Amino acid sequence: MHDPNESPGPRLGSLLDEQILAAPARAPRRSPGALRALGARAWARPVVRRVITGVLGFSLGLGMVSAYLALRPVPQPDYDADAIDRLFDYTLLTDEFNRLSVDERLALLAQLRERLEGMGGNDSVLLAAFAARIKGELREQLLENVSRLGIDLADKYAVGYNARGTPAEREAFLQASFVDLHKRMEELGGSTREMSDEERLAEGQRQAERDMKIIESGAISGRQAGEIFSFMNDVVGQHASTHERARTSVFMRDMSRMLRGNPVGP
Repeated sequence: MHDPNESPGPRLGSLLDEQILAAPARAPRRSPGALRALGARAWARPVVRRVITGVLGFSLGLGMVSAYLALRPVPQPDYDADAIDRLFDYTLLTDEFNRLSVDERLALLAQLRERLEGMGGNDSVLLAAFAARIKGELREQLLENVSRLGIDLADKYAVGYNARGTPAEREAFLQASFVDLHKRMEELGGSTREMSDEERLAEGQRQAERDMKIIESGAISGRQAGEIFSFMNDVVGQHASTHERARTSVFMRDMSRMLRGNPVGP
């Protein structure tokens, strides 16, 4: 048994003692002058200079190459000879196509349609591979290119439309615009018909009348009409500027009125 009168031995220090918990002393901070002197001494060593300049040169070169690949213009392919997947890439997935004039884009689309009509087995494989890639950002770019063409084509007419002109002037402009658009769409489809301007206009008016009867009959539900409107407004319309929206909405409204035989309005 332990003798209470016996003097205790040396006590072990607690883990919570101040000397154990005390944080180690921080190394003194170097002054800016000392840091500059240290950097100068390191830079004076040839091996350090070679490593730093090599890393900087490589980083700069990599950045320049990346910027070139991202920003370089995409050359226009030969629509008569190049592979069909390259034609679809340029037409549907590049901003360069959008920068062409409306007439140039329509002409290239007509050439692309001719290529599709004469498409062989190898072209079919390439086209299928192209279609398999369309998702994510590529799908958004495709929708933008298609929407951009429709917007630019409508705005091409809307820019010249004077909504404050006399009813006779406005109706004449709308009729001429419809006939011109009618011919363009036939040329694009490769089936231009021998028709007079009056016959084309009369055909458009008959089609507008049929469309109105379909809507009034309820064959197209309110939900379907809303989906069409949402697509045109949210998907196609998002690529139009504020001015393009304003111009084309007035132009298309009055075009519809003209085809239905209604006054174009004030």
